[in-house]
Formats: sequence, C-alpha cells, structure tokens
Amino acid sequence: MALRFCAEIYCGIKNDDLNDNVLTESALFVQRNYKSISVQEIKLAFEMGAKNEIDVNMVAYYGKFNVSMLGDILSEYLKKRNKAILELEAQHEKNMRGETFMSEVNHKNYVARQEVIEEFKAELQYRKNGIESRYKTYEDVRIHWAKILIDNNIIKLDTPTRNKIYDEAKQFVKRGIQKKAATFSDMYQAKSSRHFLDNLEKGKDKEFLEKVEAMYSKLYVWEFLK
Repeated sequence: MALRFCAEIYCGIKNDDLNDNVLTESALFVQRNYKSISVQEIKLAFEMGAKNEIDVNMVAYYGKFNVSMLGDILSEYLKKRNKAILELEAQHEKNMRGETFMSEVNHKNYVARQEVIEEFKAELQYRKNGIESRYKTYEDVRIHWAKILIDNNIIKLDTPTRNKIYDEAKQFVKRGIQKKAATFSDMYQAKSSRHFLDNLEKGKDKEFLEKVEAMYSKLYVWEFLK
C-alpha cells in the first residue's frame, strides 16, 4: 500500500495503470534489501526525493515506477539517514563526555571543599587542646577558605564584626602598599606602589578593592583561629 501510494502521488501513475506484478516484486525487493526501512520511511524517502533533499532526480522517473527507481531512492535515503544517525551519535557521545567531565569536576570540587572544612575544624581543635598550629598569622590563611566555610555554614559573623574586619582589611592593604612605596631596596616595586597610590587618590580603586577583598577573606577566617 505504501508503494502504491508513492507510485500514485510522487510518480504520477494512476491507480488503474499500476502493474500489480511490479508492485509485488517491489515489495519483495524492499523486504530483501531494505529491512531497516519502515513503511513511513518509504513515504519519507519519496517526499525527500521530490524536494531534492536526497541525491536522486525524480523528474527522470516521472511516469515510471520500477524496482531500479525504487532502489535508487531508498539507497540515497539510507545514505542521508545513516549520516544523520552518525552525527546524532557523535553529538550524544560528546555530550556524555561533557557530562562525565563536569561530574568529575564537581566531585573534585566537593572533595576539595571537604578537605578545607576538615582542616579548619582540625585547626580549631588543635588550638582548643593547646597544640601548636602551622597557621601563625592571618597571612597563613588561604584566600579561598572564607567562601567555602561561609557557604557551608561553618563560620558566620554578625554585620558589625564584618564591617570592622573589612575596615581593618583596607587599612592593612593600604599600609602594606605605603610601606613598599617607601622602600629603597626594590626601586621598581617602590615606583609601582607609588603609582598604585596615585591611582587610588584619583578614585581608581578597582585593583585596591580586589586586594582588600582578598585580605578580608583571610581576616574573616582568622577571626575564628586567632
């Protein structure tokens, strides 16, 4: 029935003019050679041929319907379909690799966060038990600790204390830059620091605030370790 439909619609052959022997042999031909193609796909193949979406000239077959023409159309359709399937499978594999990669990244990040939390808790315990710590000053605290510990509700400070620590961070950073600007042991660093202070006076404080944020992160954690 599908072949009869295609012969009539796409080849312009009237139903009464269709040769039953040709249709029967065509059906057997499809069963023998194109078992992977469904009935709906046979219709789709003819439609794609009519729209020039596969490499077959339907005009050359106009008014004819035979096994040779059927084989040409279905073969070209299979090439197109198989190429599309390969592209989909390649994209799927690419997506799976991406998901696997992100899962590995997320797992590693989780492990890293847990290690920070455990180390911080161990440090608190060392200090409680009077055991010497390797974190002697706020400078020893790593910058990324604060975000991890805050995000996981391990540490939390009230607003007045946070404001106080932020002000301290600004003073620490500014004094540090002023000290470097006044040194004679490294003239390049001194010049760079003076230029930094000049920009700060002009309101160009982006780099300064970045340094303050880094210092603030250290001091925030240090508030619990000192």
